[in-house]
Amino acid sequence: MSRIYLFAASMLLSTLCFGQYEISGVVLDDDGIAVNNVLIQLDDLRTVSDQEGAFTFSNVPKGTYALTVRGVGYLDFKESLEVRDNVAKEIRLKVATYNLETVELNSSWIQNDEPFTYSIIDQEEIADQNTGQDVPYLLRWLPSMVVTSDAGTGIGYTGLRIRGSDPTRINVTLDGIPVNDAESQGVFWVDLPDLASSASDIQVQRGVGTSTQGAGAFGGTINVRTNQTRTDAYGSFDLSAGSFNTRRGNVRFGTGLLNDHLVIEGRLSSTDSDGYIDRGSADLKSLHLATTWIDDRSSLKLKVLSGKEITYQAWNGVPAQYLDDPELRTTNTAGVRADGSFHPDEVDDYTQTHTHLIYKRDLGSTLFGQIGLHHTKGKGYFEQYRVGDALEDYALDPIQIGGETIAESDLIRRRWLDNDFYGMIFSLGNEGADLPLTWSVGGGANTYKGDHFGEVIWARYFSDGELGHEYYRDDAIKNDFNVYAQLNQSIGDNFNVFGDLQWRHVNYQFLGFNEQLMPSDQKSSLHFFNPKFGAFYRADLSEFYYSFAVAHREPNRDDYVNSSTRSRPLPEVLFDHELGWRMTSESFGLSANLYYMKYRDQLVPTGNINDVGAYTRTNVPDSYRLGLELAGTWRVSDKFDFAANATISQNRINQYREFIDNWDTGEQAEVQHEDVPLAFSPSSIAQGSLRWKIADTDAVKWSVDMLHKFVGEQYFDNTGSEQTRLDSYYFSDIRMNIDLYPAWIEQVSLKIMLQNVFDADLVTNAWTYRYISPSYDARPDDPHARLEEGNQYNLSGYYPQAGRNIMVGVTFHL
Repeated sequence: MSRIYLFAASMLLSTLCFGQYEISGVVLDDDGIAVNNVLIQLDDLRTVSDQEGAFTFSNVPKGTYALTVRGVGYLDFKESLEVRDNVAKEIRLKVATYNLETVELNSSWIQNDEPFTYSIIDQEEIADQNTGQDVPYLLRWLPSMVVTSDAGTGIGYTGLRIRGSDPTRINVTLDGIPVNDAESQGVFWVDLPDLASSASDIQVQRGVGTSTQGAGAFGGTINVRTNQTRTDAYGSFDLSAGSFNTRRGNVRFGTGLLNDHLVIEGRLSSTDSDGYIDRGSADLKSLHLATTWIDDRSSLKLKVLSGKEITYQAWNGVPAQYLDDPELRTTNTAGVRADGSFHPDEVDDYTQTHTHLIYKRDLGSTLFGQIGLHHTKGKGYFEQYRVGDALEDYALDPIQIGGETIAESDLIRRRWLDNDFYGMIFSLGNEGADLPLTWSVGGGANTYKGDHFGEVIWARYFSDGELGHEYYRDDAIKNDFNVYAQLNQSIGDNFNVFGDLQWRHVNYQFLGFNEQLMPSDQKSSLHFFNPKFGAFYRADLSEFYYSFAVAHREPNRDDYVNSSTRSRPLPEVLFDHELGWRMTSESFGLSANLYYMKYRDQLVPTGNINDVGAYTRTNVPDSYRLGLELAGTWRVSDKFDFAANATISQNRINQYREFIDNWDTGEQAEVQHEDVPLAFSPSSIAQGSLRWKIADTDAVKWSVDMLHKFVGEQYFDNTGSEQTRLDSYYFSDIRMNIDLYPAWIEQVSLKIMLQNVFDADLVTNAWTYRYISPSYDARPDDPHARLEEGNQYNLSGYYPQAGRNIMVGVTFHL
């Protein structure tokens, strides 16, 4: 009604000025809602729309004018306006519907009609539970997922396993760019602190999945997508604090769409924690900056993500003899000096910076091309205090003091890694929800250069000029090239077939051992062909799928550098079958997935000492994982939501030989094992959660989540021995989220997380070394030592997790 009055008034006023006209109107969006504070320009005349979207130009002479309307988040409106009389105009602005997701490389993401097994947590779920813990702890409620933390809190060094597959077998990408370390093949989440605060969603694929970049997925894939570019300006300030002196703060901002095309976004974070384990501290800093240029046909994004971590080492675990003692349960033996005190700088100090430049272009007719350039720079060291090390191990000469020859010394060493990982990712394909055939071709070429070296920075006994002495250097270069072709064809309205063919070439140059067992430059060149096929069928509320995929994986750095050309292990091969069903209705969601992962030449530790005197992993010819994954959601009412998932599996090695050191003879005993469980592979995992929505209004949203998880017993070696069994465990968390919408600020969010509510005894990880000695019982001298039977002992370390603890966080959204 107000617009009608405006138009009538403009017609009346025009009669007062002969030869001068009035241009008036209203600016609306596509839904007919008034848009205020947009710029309206008539040649050199300018004004802005009011709260009702109205605007007026008075005393406009007869003529032809260029009318331009610009608003943040909307496409420009432009037209030529001929003025011969008063003009009353309604202008409709179109939302800037740039495909903002195009600034990410998403070829590895599973789409809804592809025949693979996956889970997604979106930005809202991430925000609900993010108080500074590493990404693995945000994923721990997903099916077949088990996580662990060295410091026991989820901050610092953390790890995860999917269906029992360890981190070196899980492919991780960040906006489509590979993240796994090219040599160790693992991902160190501590190098990307507070990454969750920059994540818009995370997709976890179980099995081989659709990974096309980086190290081949050999059990799972984690795709992290950073914040989708927002056309509206925003800002937030986040503070969290809790048990173990844990503190986290971050600031996030976005400029919104500048000049209709440019968006600048960023985040600064700081996280500190003392850790549950003694001296298991973490000092973490991170920076995320992104600049995006968007128009209606293309997008270009430059992004820098940098992390700095200083983490006190808790790698040793708690000695086996201390585990059941409440007073000693948090003992950390790292950094111990000869006098029993601890070295204050027994730390891992590392900085990693990711730089991505991603360009995508709409080539017309649903065809898109994209290219990503990336560079990851990592540099840092871990420092260790060593008691009584042989000087010759550091290429140092014995020292003469008062006629005595000193061949051993306490010392401090630093082991450095200075590396660069860079390359290019590219793809060409079509996109569109209604296309009967979608396809893409692409590939990547990446190079890794790693400089490994060590130095002695202090020694109790030393010669002049030996401090800062470099005692080893080992440089490596790894080139990784792949190409792939992928298609998804609809047959009728309900049936799809999927195919993916990938060829990957790896060339690795490193310092190893030749056939004469002398250190020498070595090279390994490998070619892998990884096909994937599947079918997807949709019927009413149900979806059915089956896929078969082949994956290859090369040995890691230690496998190569600690072996000769004769003892070098073979690559691993995985044949993955996935058969699944999903059903979704208004109130229910159910899924079931049966998987069979058959391995050939899987690499496992056996205790064997190879021809160069190193403990290396050995190929076992036949092993497998067979399991059933179930998941369900139920909207009980407007107030209550229930979710649960469970995995039942069998994970076995058909046969392998274990080698046990005999400390008395210097030889190794051999033990043949048959049909034994794969290490760190619980046969049962279950999780359940209940959400109570206490309030859901325009003024307040208040919910409480009660979460419970069970992890069955597992073994931390491949013998199935009771001496290396981790007991099953069960824990519960309570999470409360309150969102307030006061008049003085856009939103205030409060999070309270009470973890391990019932103070359960959780031990999530361990290591062991087995030996035989009829003459020496190490138990009085080493708290890691335990007697197994007869003259057989083991040294073991365990990783207990924190008991009941709390985190509280508040976020102010500007």
